[in-house]
Amino acid sequence: MRNGGSSIQSHGATHRRFSRLDGAEQECKLRDSKAALEVHNGEAVTLFSFPYGDDGPNTAQTCLALLRTACRAACLYQSGVMTASGRRV
Repeated sequence: MRNGGSSIQSHGATHRRFSRLDGAEQECKLRDSKAALEVHNGEAVTLFSFPYGDDGPNTAQTCLALLRTACRAACLYQSGVMTASGRRV
């Protein structure tokens, strides 16, 4: 897929809903998935797609987890994209 021009990015280590995770668990799921993909693919992972489109109940907490794991933005289900600063585009 990468050779065909597709980018392999993160979707979470265990596909758990972010609304069921605290900030530390969110960060752990982001970091674990990112690390595994970077080792396997040999390139940086900077984007995330929320499992079930669920960005959790606390946008500030989720954005902090994205920033701490060097994710630039995350995809939402039916709502577009949320940048790590919390802006929805």
